[in-house]
Amino acid sequence: MAEESQELKDAGLKITLPRIKILQILDSAEVHHVSAEDVYKILLNNGEEIGLATVYRVLTQFEQAGLVVRHNFEGGHSVFEMSSEKHHAAAGSRNLLTKRLRSASRSSLIVLASS
Repeated sequence: MAEESQELKDAGLKITLPRIKILQILDSAEVHHVSAEDVYKILLNNGEEIGLATVYRVLTQFEQAGLVVRHNFEGGHSVFEMSSEKHHAAAGSRNLLTKRLRSASRSSLIVLASS
């Protein structure tokens, strides 16, 4: 979480739990392009209470700060990916964090499934 906090500070954004959670999801996404709805569904699956409007707002803030790139398609559909220079610079040091997040996500899903 410290790396995400620093990245938010460097981008001039206040550190908030929704921003950190969404940045973690973007960093650990198995696919490079995710929609706001994809991020929202992951948050729900992880038991996070962050609304879809907040996800859209945070992704827009990330775009304005240069942390993510938005790709717009016909019909108003958009997907987001980490900005290549930010992502590639941080990718090596985040591999361990990504593995831990995926493991924690799987554990949460297993607990939910067994409840």
